[in-house]
Amino acid sequence: MDATIGVLFAAPLVEFNADGVETALPELDFRSECLVLQRCLFDASRLKETIATTPYDDRMTVRVPRPIHLRVHFATKASFQSWCRGLQVLHFSGHGNDQCVYFEDGSGVAVPVTPHQVAALLPSPMTLQLVFVASCASENMAQAFVAHGVPHVVCTKSNTELEDKAAIAFTRRFYETLAQGYSVQAAFDRAKNLVAAVPNTRNPTDVAEKFQLLPPNCDHDAAVLFPPLEMDAPLNSTDMTTEWTQLSFTAMDRSSSSSGSTDSTPSLYDLFPNKLHHVRAGFGYRNVDMRHLVRAIQTHPVVTVTGPEGIGKTQLALATAWFLDLRHPQRDSVRVCLLGGVLDRVLHDTTASCSPLDQVWARHVAGVASALGTTLLPELWPSVIILDGCDVLHTHCVLREYVQDFVWGLLGRQPLLRVVLTVRTPLMWTHGGGCTMPLGPLAMTDAAKLLQKSLNRPFTAADYQALELAIPPASSMSSDAMATWVQTSRVVQATRGIPSQVLALVDRLKFHESTQTTHP
Repeated sequence: MDATIGVLFAAPLVEFNADGVETALPELDFRSECLVLQRCLFDASRLKETIATTPYDDRMTVRVPRPIHLRVHFATKASFQSWCRGLQVLHFSGHGNDQCVYFEDGSGVAVPVTPHQVAALLPSPMTLQLVFVASCASENMAQAFVAHGVPHVVCTKSNTELEDKAAIAFTRRFYETLAQGYSVQAAFDRAKNLVAAVPNTRNPTDVAEKFQLLPPNCDHDAAVLFPPLEMDAPLNSTDMTTEWTQLSFTAMDRSSSSSGSTDSTPSLYDLFPNKLHHVRAGFGYRNVDMRHLVRAIQTHPVVTVTGPEGIGKTQLALATAWFLDLRHPQRDSVRVCLLGGVLDRVLHDTTASCSPLDQVWARHVAGVASALGTTLLPELWPSVIILDGCDVLHTHCVLREYVQDFVWGLLGRQPLLRVVLTVRTPLMWTHGGGCTMPLGPLAMTDAAKLLQKSLNRPFTAADYQALELAIPPASSMSSDAMATWVQTSRVVQATRGIPSQVLALVDRLKFHESTQTTHP
C-alpha cells in the first residue's frame, strides 16, 4: 500500500495580543522546507539494493523505497479535520508556544489553536501513525496527539525556540531516512545528529537536544512506516525508480479537499508554480506592512505604496503577491508588471521613432494587457495586479493620464479587480476610490535582525570591529538579544533602517571576511 505524507503549513503574518495590539510574527521559510522535503523523498526513491539474482544471472530481486504521496496545504481550522482524514503521516510546520500553535485566517492573522482544540478536530477513525509538530515549544501540542493514540510524535521541548535552519536540516534527514525504510527511532537519531553538526549555528548540540520523540515508552525502533518493496527486474536494469510521489498543492480556501484528491501533479522543484518574480533573499521583517497591504487590497480597488528609494516597495509588493497567490484557489491569481521599464521604453521609442506618444503607448499597453491576462474574459482575469516602478508618472502628466485610464478601464470591466502601484511619492489621481500606504524604514532592532539573517553566519571578532561594537559579554545569546545588542552599533544606526543600506553593510562585512581569508 502506498503511503501519504500530509504537510500542513501555517505562516500568518501577525498576531493580536489580549489588548488588541498587532505584533509581527517571525518569518517562516516554509517553501524551502517543503522543497527540501520533496527533494529528499525524490533522492530516497532512486535508491535500490540488489538482494538476489537468479541462477542464470539474467534476473534480479531488488529492494526499492515504497511510493510516497506528498500533499501540501495551508493550515486552517476549517480544513484541518477533513484534510487529515486518511493520512499516515502529518507534518505541521508553523509558529507555536507552550499553549498553542497558530493556524491562518484569510488575511494573514494568526489563529491560536490549543491542544484541546486540535484534539477535537482530529478525524475518526484515526489513521495517523506519525505526527511531526515542527514549531517552537510544541511538546504540549504533541501530547494531545499522543493522548489520542498517535504512536509516534516528534516535537520540540517546552520553552524552546526552533530556527528555520535547524528545522529544515532535521526535516530533510528525518524523512529521507524514513523513506529508505528505516524505523522512526533511527530516522529521529540520524536527524538529531545532523542538526548537531549544522555549520554556522550557535551551540548546534544544544539545538539538536530541543527535539524529542514521544511517547517515551513506545518501541519506536520497531516502527517502520514505509517498508521497502521487493521487485523482480532484468539484471542490470537502469530504470528501477518507482513512481514515488503524487504531489499536489491544495490552496487554503479548498477546505473540502480530502487526502484522496486527484489534483494534477506539478513537476519536481515546481511545487509553487506561478508567474511571479522571486523575492530577493535580503527581504524581511515586513510582516506588519504585508498585513496592512493585504487589508488595503481587500478593501480598496487601487492601493499606492509609497516610500523613498531603497525602502523596499518592490520587494514588499512581490512578497505580498506571493502570500496572496499561494492562498488563492486558482494559480496565477496575482500578476506583476514592471511598469517603470515599460514607461521608459515608451518614452525612448517616442523619441527614437518620432512617433506620436499615444500610438507608442497603445502599442506597449497592448503587450502589458496581454502579459497581465486582461485580454481574456474578465472572469478569467487575475484578482490582483501590481504595477511596479511608476515614478516617471510624476514628471509626465500625459503618461499619468494614460496609466490612469488603463487602470480604471480595467476596474470598469472587472469591479472585483484590485490594483497596486509602487511609487516614491503619492500620485494625484482624478478618479477616487484609491488609498495610499506609506512604507517607512525598519525599526532598528529589525534592521539588526535583517543584518544577521542576510549575513547567514555568527558574528566574528572582525565583524564587531567593523561595526564598532564590543563583543557581547554573554557567549550565548538568543537572536532577539543579539539584535538588541547589534542595533546599538553606530554603523548599524547609520543605515537608518533602510533595507538597501542594511544589505550594503552586509556586503561590506562579507567583503572584509573574504579579504581576511585571502590575506591573513
